[in-house]
Amino acid sequence: MATDPTDTDIVDLLWNGYAAGRESSYAGYLGLTRSQLRREVSDYFGYVEPYDRLNTLQQRQVDSAISRGLRQFYYPEPLRNESFSHSWSFLKPSVAFDLVADKNRYTLPMDFGGIEGDLHYETDADTKLRNVRVRVTSISEINEAERQQKWEGTGVPHLAAIEPRELIGSSSTSTRYVLRLYPTPDAVYSMRMRYNAFGPSVSVDGDDDHGTNRYLPGSAQHAETIVSSCLCIAEQIADSRNRNSRMQDQYQRRLAASIMLDRRGTAPESVGVMTDPANYRTNVYRPHRIGDVSSITYGGGS
Repeated sequence: MATDPTDTDIVDLLWNGYAAGRESSYAGYLGLTRSQLRREVSDYFGYVEPYDRLNTLQQRQVDSAISRGLRQFYYPEPLRNESFSHSWSFLKPSVAFDLVADKNRYTLPMDFGGIEGDLHYETDADTKLRNVRVRVTSISEINEAERQQKWEGTGVPHLAAIEPRELIGSSSTSTRYVLRLYPTPDAVYSMRMRYNAFGPSVSVDGDDDHGTNRYLPGSAQHAETIVSSCLCIAEQIADSRNRNSRMQDQYQRRLAASIMLDRRGTAPESVGVMTDPANYRTNVYRPHRIGDVSSITYGGGS
């Protein structure tokens, strides 16, 4: 008889790279750190002393402007005449991980904020797995599939769902979401996924010299926009009646430029070949690709 899964049934993955830590070499010399932001905001407020010598109220103002400014940049409002907010490409990392035989639940990264598309296998040994699409579906569909299999089905997973976890605080593992697979893996497989990552922590708790001097994600290209966003908030704090909108206007111009840069930098020259996607899969019934039509270009390419 099937029993409810417990924490011991969930594979705790150690996420490296983007999710584990952003080292100081992340963004190169064009990057922007929290310490640099503090200097910019302190100068705007007219504080001549270094941040460490400011009084509690002054530090609170600086940190508030930075926290709110970072939120405003990483999760911007829609541009004029647009219906949706922009989603930054640098907050959509692609990560690989290994499945474990007989385990169907896996912790997701601490900065996981939603899945992007379906998952796929990474393998050089078994070329058949390249044709297996791991479709992201609902928990209800997986529950129904497991019910029909009486919880005993194992094999190559082809369904995945995002399952919220109970919010229990932890300093080392994700407490937000779990990746649930069906059927339960019957062996070790390598899988890759792309997801929406949260922006960097805006909390000042526990900030040390190493933490404040790490480059902020996206700052290599968008440093001026991040600074403008923080100064825009500082302007609101300094002028509670909002009679001055100079920094707000500058931020809007910088944001539009950054969004255009981000879109152009990640837009493909071609959206692919006009053909049935099934034609890419080689099997005994369809040994060759057929029906190819010329590529459709994007953004004026030929």
